[in-house]
Amino acid sequence: MSAPTTPPPWGPAGFGDPCRDCGFRWSMTTAEAVALVGDAPGRFTALVEGAEGSEQHPDLGWTVAGYVQHVADNLLGWGAGLAAALAGWEREYVSPAPDDVARVKRYDAVPLPAALWALGHAARAWAEVAPPAVDADVVLHHSRRGRLDAATVVRAVAHDAHHHRWDVERTLAATHLSS
Repeated sequence: MSAPTTPPPWGPAGFGDPCRDCGFRWSMTTAEAVALVGDAPGRFTALVEGAEGSEQHPDLGWTVAGYVQHVADNLLGWGAGLAAALAGWEREYVSPAPDDVARVKRYDAVPLPAALWALGHAARAWAEVAPPAVDADVVLHHSRRGRLDAATVVRAVAHDAHHHRWDVERTLAATHLSS
C-alpha cells in the first residue's frame, strides 16, 4: 500500500501573497472576501459581454464558459460543506477534483448563459452561508486539504473566483488578438 500523497500547497503558501498571478490579497477580511464573491456574477457578466463562451486560451484547460461554470460549482461545493458543518456535520467532507467535475459536467460544452445563471444562484447561496459559518467558527474536515476553518475557506473561494476571472480576461485577450 502506498503512502498517502500530500496535497500541493494551497492558499498563500501555494499561490503567494498576493497571488503571483492574479494579485489576490489573502489578507483581506472575510467580509471583503464574501463581497468579492457576491460581486462575481456582475463582474463575469460584464467581462464576457460579446463572448461566445467557447473561447479557450492555448495554455489553459477550460473554455470561458467552463471557467464561469467552475466558479459556480466551486461556490456550491464549498458552500455545501460550510452548510453541513453549520448543521453539525463532523465527518469528512469530500469534494471532487475540479478536473473530474469538468469532465462529468462537460465544461467544454456548457452554454455561457447557463454558466452565468448558475454563477448568479451560487453566489447568492454562498452569501447566505459564508458569514454565519465564519461567525460560528465552523471547521471542515476536507478530504484533500485537511482541517479548514471557515475563514480560510471563504478566502480560498474568493481567490478562486478572482483568479478565474483573471483566467477569463487573459483568455479573451488572447483569443481576440488571434482572430
